[in-house]
Amino acid sequence: MKAMVITRFGGPEVFEEREVPLPRPQAHEVLVKVHATSVNPMGCSIRRGPWPGGAGGVGSQYAST
Repeated sequence: MKAMVITRFGGPEVFEEREVPLPRPQAHEVLVKVHATSVNPMGCSIRRGPWPGGAGGVGSQYAST
């Protein structure tokens, strides 16, 4: 599947499109087919540099069917 990956801090140019393995759900998990996702303002702050609240990811908002 395709994924937008961030491997370093910086502006929008740090997003890289990569092919990654399809996740396999474990017991009591589901796999959701995502049609769209976004990066909110906090995600942009995480992307630009260390976030005071600790480690985090971006792109946790999505739309599915």
